[in-house]
Amino acid sequence: MMYLNRYYHSLKKHFWCSKRYIKAFIIALLFVTSVFILKYHTNEKKESIINFNHSYQHSEEDQKKSDDKDLLSFNDILGKPANPSLNVKKPDHDKVIEMIAAANLRENTKLRMKKCFEYFDSLPDDLLSSISSLNYAFGIENTEFHLKLASIVRKYEFCKDLDYNTYTIDESNKDMPKKINDNSKDEMYRYKIIWNYILNNYIDENFESKIFFFLKKDFLNKSAIEKYTLNDDGKFDYTRNVVKKAFNRLTPLENLQYMIKGDNYLYETIFKNKDESTLELSYMGEYLSYDVKVSELFNNDHLLINDFRDNFQLMQESQMLSEYISSLNKRSQFEENGIILTMGSRHINILPKYLSALKKHFVEGSRPTNSNYHVQIVFNDIDEEFNRHLQTKNSKEEILNNILKPKLMDFKDYFEISVLEVGDILNCSSDNIESFKFFMNKWIALNFNEFNRFIFTDIDVALFTHPDELFTPKYGISKLYEVEDNIMELFSKYKTPSKEKTHPLVLFPDRFLKERTFTQCTNLFKDMLATTKERYDFNDFKTLSIPTLQQLSSINSNVASVFNNIFDQDVRKLHNIDSSLIIVNNYNDISTNLMFSAMLNFIGLDRCVYGDKEFLALGMIYLGRFDFDVLGVNTGLVTSKKKIDNVACATQSAQIVNGKLISINGGLRKCKIDPVSYAVGKDLEDEAKANWLAAYYQLSNTNNLEETLNEDYIKPIDIEVLVEPNAQFEFELKKDYNDIETENNYWMNSAFCMEYGYCLNLEKEGIDDKYNVIVLDDETIKHYEGILEAWNSA
Repeated sequence: MMYLNRYYHSLKKHFWCSKRYIKAFIIALLFVTSVFILKYHTNEKKESIINFNHSYQHSEEDQKKSDDKDLLSFNDILGKPANPSLNVKKPDHDKVIEMIAAANLRENTKLRMKKCFEYFDSLPDDLLSSISSLNYAFGIENTEFHLKLASIVRKYEFCKDLDYNTYTIDESNKDMPKKINDNSKDEMYRYKIIWNYILNNYIDENFESKIFFFLKKDFLNKSAIEKYTLNDDGKFDYTRNVVKKAFNRLTPLENLQYMIKGDNYLYETIFKNKDESTLELSYMGEYLSYDVKVSELFNNDHLLINDFRDNFQLMQESQMLSEYISSLNKRSQFEENGIILTMGSRHINILPKYLSALKKHFVEGSRPTNSNYHVQIVFNDIDEEFNRHLQTKNSKEEILNNILKPKLMDFKDYFEISVLEVGDILNCSSDNIESFKFFMNKWIALNFNEFNRFIFTDIDVALFTHPDELFTPKYGISKLYEVEDNIMELFSKYKTPSKEKTHPLVLFPDRFLKERTFTQCTNLFKDMLATTKERYDFNDFKTLSIPTLQQLSSINSNVASVFNNIFDQDVRKLHNIDSSLIIVNNYNDISTNLMFSAMLNFIGLDRCVYGDKEFLALGMIYLGRFDFDVLGVNTGLVTSKKKIDNVACATQSAQIVNGKLISINGGLRKCKIDPVSYAVGKDLEDEAKANWLAAYYQLSNTNNLEETLNEDYIKPIDIEVLVEPNAQFEFELKKDYNDIETENNYWMNSAFCMEYGYCLNLEKEGIDDKYNVIVLDDETIKHYEGILEAWNSA
């Protein structure tokens, strides 16, 4: 019995130990099971973010392609390739896929539309919000987000239209030109109608305002553009244009452009010859007037597309637009051009100077007075702009009537003047535009003015050529190109065959300053360019192909030079295009590109280039647009006859084209610093500067220098000689004005006017003329002096 009890206690002890082992085992098993379940659900959740989650059956063609590569690669977007799940059905996904399959489009086009839909349908909800919530400081540390957003915008631009151009890829995955006009207009318009229907109905309707997150998400139907037009009685007429969704076949962003531009959205300028131009339907005009036959949009019947077939609004819109467009008197309604400008409150005193100089072109000379010429001043928020630094705030009525109107009254008989405020449709909170504040109003003026063809200038620019002449190829400003040129066609959008057209955007160069941007900036810019892999993943990402410099040089050597100056690691030029003058033709053709340039600013790259004009060029380049023009690679200058022997000096840059003075940037006084007494004081503080200035004014010492500077700085600039650099020659700025050994291929930064002066050695080397020196005749000088007087006396 004793042994039995001992055995019982031993067994009980071992059993207790076993229970502990069993408990431990069970706990471990539960833990492993929990981890496995958690991991399974986590993976499922992760996959649900990037997968398409549809249950349609893959075709043999799809299955074959999926064996070769992922259906869609998200390595460059979301970090891993797509892996479609067949277990979870996403609402409406199959409906859209079958709608695409039934579309009356080529198989390659349907495949593209399918991939476009699957891409945008699969973007996680928090992706764009995470991008738009970045801290918009210097943005290089946010490269990953910049690349994601750039890629999304590029794909959006690619998907929204079926382009005629540019490159496709061959079997070895190398770029090769595709056939010109491979896509018919009918197919292009059918594609766009169906795609916009899908975008508006099966992808978040606020998707565009998420991409361009400076737009309010609810800007349609709620926000308005406010316009104040100065009438003959000297009062502001107020109109409020609510941005409504006007047409079912347009996306919200396209509707926004249409509502802002109105009829100007429908027409563009076509040049019949070098001197004659007509207004004809633009790409958007042709698309909106496209005679929609719903029965032709699909090849076969299917229950899932009945709601599309029943969309009689498409047919009603088509009939209405066709009647509207055919009834327009294009000659009387669409020949006007506009001048747009914007300014900060600190520049209000320059406004009458600007308008006084502009008025001279309409009251003198052989040209008839055009009392209907439009000048539009565009603001984001008038209240904020004029009350920013004031303790006692002015009302909007007080700003318009007490601040703006007194500066405009003397010019109402010469121009139709209006003030536009568009901030109501923009998300302009300080959180998301802090780094963009400096260029905010300029970008808004470019995008939201009401003209189709316009001149955009800074407020301190004086025009020396009649504005009408800037739109004609006669003076070499709006250059013509033939769209039959295959190379040009490869890098252009929406071109009508057999017609001469102008470059949609014409930019002017700045001084070739010896300043460099950061290497990380140029590396980031290169990374943001579309890659062959990205085009391959989207089959034929044609519009995003980047030409070689040799190809680009054959299209436009100046654009090629600017392109090289930005991206070449040995150049990395900071100043490329900042002349404060832009000429825009056929504006509806480039609106999205301007949106993209704005996006580049918003994501914190504003310290990578010098000015807002750089972003215009980059915006075109990133979207595969190389049909814009840059007039030369260096700015010109004006000077006096006294300084022509060896060195020409000036305080403002001048835009000179083919021997013609177009404009001068920086005002028309010798020293643009206000007051000039401040500049004089600063220049006399430094002994080296004072000695240089004494030599410049041919003084034996610096005793009378202060009086001389005060007298000269306030005088009008000298315009007796034009110095126009050769379009291909780059004069790089050498900053040290004390360096008497300055080579003749350098600008020299002078000590004049707080170093806002530049000098150039005018010696020529043999037959290699690096610049054209034009001595003006007395009649021309007298005409220019009239503009100088108008500016400086206002």
